[in-house]
Amino acid sequence: MSPLRYRMSAKTRAVVSLSAAIGFTLSGCSAGAGDEDPAGQGDELIAVAEQAAAADGQVCLTIQRDGHGSVPDATIWQNAPGWVDGAAATVLTGTSSAGPRRAVLQLGLTSIPQGATVTSASLSVFGLYKSTEAAVNVHPLTAPWTEATATWNSLGSAFDGTPVGSFAVPPASPGFRAVDVLGLVQAWIDGAIPNHGLVLDEISPLSSTSFRSSESPYPTERPKLDVCYVTCDDGIQNGEEQGVDCGGPKCAPCCIPAPEVCDGLDNDCDGQLDEDDPGGGAACATGQEGACSAGTTVCSGGQVLCTATTPAAPETCNGVDDNCDGVVDNSLPGCATAQLAPVTLVGGDSHSLALRSDGTVWTWGGNGVGQLGDGTTSLPRTTPQKVHGMTSVTAVAAGAFHSLAARSDGTVWAWGENQFGQLGDGSTVPVRTTPVQVATLTNVTGVAAGFGHSLAIRSDGTVWAWGFNWAGQLGDGTTTDRTTPAQVSGLTGVIAVDAGHSYSLAVRSDGTVWAWGFNWAGQLGDGTTTERATPVQVSGLTGVTAVAAGAHHALAVRSDGTVWAWGYNGDGQLGDGTTTDRTTPVQVSGLTSVTRLAAGDLHSLAIRADGTVWAWGDDLSFQLGDGTTTDHTTPVQVSALTGVTRIAAGARCSLAFRSDNTVWAWGHNARGQLGDGSHGTVRFTPVQTGGQAMCAKTTYLPAEGWACPASKVVVAGGRSHSLAVRSDGTVWAWGGNVHGQLGDGSDPWWLHMTPMQVPGLTSGSTVAAGDYHSLAVRSDGTVWAWGHNIFGQLGDGTTTDRTTPVQVSGMTGVTAVAAGAYHSLAVRLDGTVWAWGNNSSGRLGDGTSWERMTPVQVYNMTNVTAAAAGSAHSLAILSDGTVRAWGYNVAGQLGDGTTNERWWPVQVSGLTDVIAVAAGSAHSLALRSDGTVWAWGFNGDGQLGDGTTTNRTTPVQVAGLTNVTAIDTSGRHSLALRSGGTLWSWGYNGDGQLGDGTTTNRTTPVQISGLVGVTAAAAADVHSLAVRSDGTVWAWGENWPGHLGDGTTTHRTSPVQTLGF
Repeated sequence: MSPLRYRMSAKTRAVVSLSAAIGFTLSGCSAGAGDEDPAGQGDELIAVAEQAAAADGQVCLTIQRDGHGSVPDATIWQNAPGWVDGAAATVLTGTSSAGPRRAVLQLGLTSIPQGATVTSASLSVFGLYKSTEAAVNVHPLTAPWTEATATWNSLGSAFDGTPVGSFAVPPASPGFRAVDVLGLVQAWIDGAIPNHGLVLDEISPLSSTSFRSSESPYPTERPKLDVCYVTCDDGIQNGEEQGVDCGGPKCAPCCIPAPEVCDGLDNDCDGQLDEDDPGGGAACATGQEGACSAGTTVCSGGQVLCTATTPAAPETCNGVDDNCDGVVDNSLPGCATAQLAPVTLVGGDSHSLALRSDGTVWTWGGNGVGQLGDGTTSLPRTTPQKVHGMTSVTAVAAGAFHSLAARSDGTVWAWGENQFGQLGDGSTVPVRTTPVQVATLTNVTGVAAGFGHSLAIRSDGTVWAWGFNWAGQLGDGTTTDRTTPAQVSGLTGVIAVDAGHSYSLAVRSDGTVWAWGFNWAGQLGDGTTTERATPVQVSGLTGVTAVAAGAHHALAVRSDGTVWAWGYNGDGQLGDGTTTDRTTPVQVSGLTSVTRLAAGDLHSLAIRADGTVWAWGDDLSFQLGDGTTTDHTTPVQVSALTGVTRIAAGARCSLAFRSDNTVWAWGHNARGQLGDGSHGTVRFTPVQTGGQAMCAKTTYLPAEGWACPASKVVVAGGRSHSLAVRSDGTVWAWGGNVHGQLGDGSDPWWLHMTPMQVPGLTSGSTVAAGDYHSLAVRSDGTVWAWGHNIFGQLGDGTTTDRTTPVQVSGMTGVTAVAAGAYHSLAVRLDGTVWAWGNNSSGRLGDGTSWERMTPVQVYNMTNVTAAAAGSAHSLAILSDGTVRAWGYNVAGQLGDGTTNERWWPVQVSGLTDVIAVAAGSAHSLALRSDGTVWAWGFNGDGQLGDGTTTNRTTPVQVAGLTNVTAIDTSGRHSLALRSGGTLWSWGYNGDGQLGDGTTTNRTTPVQISGLVGVTAAAAADVHSLAVRSDGTVWAWGENWPGHLGDGTTTHRTSPVQTLGF
């Protein structure tokens, strides 16, 4: 050792690197500690390397310096930060009279084939002198270096602060010290992180150690890596393989001969994929509109596609939707069959309303008191008629004999019967046959109507009521009728209302339900039959996501998918198997996984996650749809109705909207309220009506709001760009555009620092953003993509970047999408998941690592309700509340208790009752129905929120978070929205993406500064987005390309409003 090392007083680090130029000999050649060089020479010698093929197919290597190449070997000194010291035969750590030291190794791994599965990896270094016993931590280096450039200045801070392991070095005891580095070596081989070597950091400031370097004259005492691995081409069944070279985490699935099916695989093991068009040639429904709805199946790209028999054509006046846009004859001038598509359906006592996509309102059925709003009190109308003067409408409601509409300017309009002032115009003029404005109401977000009273929610969470008040159903503490709105006493934070005959219901943001008004049968749910003129809490109900009010009974669905009922039960409408009234909620028998509710006068309806409809209660008018007139005290399935996404109930009739955009109706039809062109004809089972719909709403869902999913603002963020869907279905983008990810066709190098509309995209319902690509789902269930396409993540069959949207091949009936760094996912109505793009580490879940330029089905996944995509892993929720994960797993982000990557889905350990998932760069989040959040995977920045920076391979609970309603994550930080509208964040904060006014990382959640009334949020790689209840969008974090949308490129550590939203 140079005397200079004893004269220096500066801190030092030692750096040792083993290059990729490595030779191998048979094992068993290691010399003992302290053996002399057998050649008696101190010059470079060939290093010892061991290679053996074990009986189980493992290949084991001992990797040491070859000596034939240039191998960096250096000690760097803190007190001499520019000094290059790379020729010594030892490296130093710890503290001596020369100051503190550290050591680093770089191991050449090119002799291990890419795609290999490492079964063991142990780093060994030979310690010489030790002054006192201490531990040495091992950290990955994060910067490249050479022997000629290794200095403190270049490497002093270039390492990951989280150790991958440690070992102890006792004093005066020379010998090898070993540390397990399996997970890190696997990551290097997979290319997940660059191989720049390892830092050895001696923890104690009062000890020092000398280690043999790779330039030591004693070859067998040089640093070494003992590693064993298996591959998928060794001809042996080993590791986790299910057969010879098949079925392992990185191997192709084993081929067991079976009938060929359309899945992109060789099912019959004959070497051909999907031969003879399996599954093709059958009649099918394309999921498209109009003339394009009928099709023929064909096997293409590993999936059965439904190709339209009749392609789209220019619209003509023929009563057919020729151009397949969901609208018959597109309002062609003079065309008697012209139609528009409704977006919301509701039913009154004998009339029905539809809110169409252009903001107009259409009505049909009974009209004795002007409730159709067409200026007459004519005979019933059996087909829809437009309500004149109603434009820009966002929500509608139907009372017994009156109608309400909320417009986009926050005003409310009403027509029909007004005996009790239920139209709210300050009068009791008996009938209004055209709409009048409700007095004094502004900023209204939703409406509801009972027999003779009306309700409205304002954007501040207060509830207002007017009309008939004999039983206190207006909730203002009196029984005085009101001809103009009065505020309901003591209610704040309300997110939903509904109205029964003479009582009212409200759901608060904390999941509780409140009721007031008439209570003769216990419909207020407070354990009494006492009328209430102010709200009381419904007993024992929490976690409620939706309510529905019948004439004198009430329903609620909880976040766990169960349904609860209370009130009048003379016809079995509570569904508990009895006809006994209930003054507190009881569970409806046998119903699980319920997503929607509706209540008629004496019957109840529910949709389950599988798209079936169930009914119970009074069936005198066939409103249960089971073909009988037998009342049912427990749910029965509505006949021959599947794929249903929305339901509505009139007094004695029922409506359903299917995923193929058709509307079906059954039950009482004396006034033409079924809309099938007849009146007086009762329908025993569902029949298709003449109109078509995009979606139908009868009850408020906090996750969706009052209208269709498209009526809320949805946001998403990529690495350098942001996306939003506005309430009119248009898609907007801003920020970086180097790969065309903004979709506006502009110069890729232009920055858009404020939102710009994505051309050609209408009827958008949701969006997702990858690193540099974008996805959108339209209301017709098709998926569109644009931006970066190097791995085929746009799904159009090419790898060409797209600066404007292109349709993803074969994707119809899609309900949700997710975007990873370079891959994409879609969930279809049938509960399957499809994936495309980059497939390294098996992130597409199809059992291979082959890139896919068109969607392929994720292996063995059905009954999926939601999915999420991380940088290189994927998540999905099943209808039973469990979670599946697949792909890259170096930090445990799959949650199965291992760090083994998975090429097909595995169950996340110990998680049940999950309602939402989110995936970050290398960590995962799940929201359970009880409002708690759970996390697993990489935790170096505290993104798991458990108060530590320890990685977790199974879920742990995020500290201190309850009543959470939504989650999101991306990169290395996490977000959670709580029921009170506050937003919380944790994890990495170097760019201010936590929004707490600092750049300090947080290992437990902190509230985002100055942001209240939040309804939705999105976490991007280095920034975050939020939507408030007033529809405004706010952003914070890194802002170089302008993706905060505030017109600048200034970074923000607290929220700023995005311009134009």
